Amino acid sequence: MEMHDDTTNSLPPPAGAARRSPGTPGLASLLSGWWLRVETAGGPRSDQRTRATVCGPGVRSLGLTLARMAAQPQWIVDGSIHAQADLALKAGQESAQRLLLVDGVLEQADVEVIQRVIAGGGSAFDVEIRALAEVCVREDSIEIECLDPEAVDMLAANLLRAHVARCLQCAPGSITEPPLDIVARARSGSDLMLRPIETDVMRSTVDVGLGRRTNSPARDSIIYDRLTGTWHMD
Repeated sequence: MEMHDDTTNSLPPPAGAARRSPGTPGLASLLSGWWLRVETAGGPRSDQRTRATVCGPGVRSLGLTLARMAAQPQWIVDGSIHAQADLALKAGQESAQRLLLVDGVLEQADVEVIQRVIAGGGSAFDVEIRALAEVCVREDSIEIECLDPEAVDMLAANLLRAHVARCLQCAPGSITEPPLDIVARARSGSDLMLRPIETDVMRSTVDVGLGRRTNSPARDSIIYDRLTGTWHMD
């Protein structure tokens, strides 16, 4: 089933920006960016994990992307076990602050142990060897800690796809997901910021500027071919 992207964690408009009626493009919407920031994970075994902060696509979209890492994905959401990703991520979108992705069948005893460790300031990764990713929902962003380094490129691919869909005003499912090798080149091991004002929508292509810092202009770009559904970088 195709999921529409949820964008409940989009960046707020800049301070002092005038509010406009829905559907009226203003300066705030042109300047507002979606971004992915990669950081060093802290705590025990942190050298085995990657931490990323994402603003743009919402909990459901990012969660479904991460779930592709697991052969048998299950989610812990507010102490409850969910085998169906759609239900788990819907619950996470609506109220939860923390979600944990595990590859394998969970029992309530597993959940209780994990919750005790987290309550004591520890990490779920220290007690659950099947844990793949932890998702923490913030006011205007989502923090993700994961074991698979490739997951960051998967998140970046999701970000690019959703951004192009936003610029074309269509469902993300109608946009082909960029291959991970091209995404890795686009990300270049650093942060990634996508702004509508630096994205040129043309009849046959969408030229997406790739920013690296909030206050710096994009210096590289990635091209989405609207006719063939393919992605290209020079």
